[in-house]
Amino acid sequence: YVDDLLAKSKRRAENLSILETIFDRLIKYCVYLQPKKCVFVVLSGKLLGFIISLRAIEVDPTKVKAILEMPLPTTLKQLCSLQ
Repeated sequence: YVDDLLAKSKRRAENLSILETIFDRLIKYCVYLQPKKCVFVVLSGKLLGFIISLRAIEVDPTKVKAILEMPLPTTLKQLCSLQ
């Protein structure tokens, strides 16, 4: 199932038109949003572990940090399971 949505445009008027279309479809199919998780008209944001901005799509640094801080495996079993 899909539980993340992203709408992008170059112009504010276009953005509002896209949002109107999205809301119409959400209503049509009885899909509800959680207001506390909604963010509108921003220049960058996190989506599916990435940071999306005008400049680029980048990996979230907190995800990279977690991987870099993982202890190195000391046994074959740990190496095979990446624990």
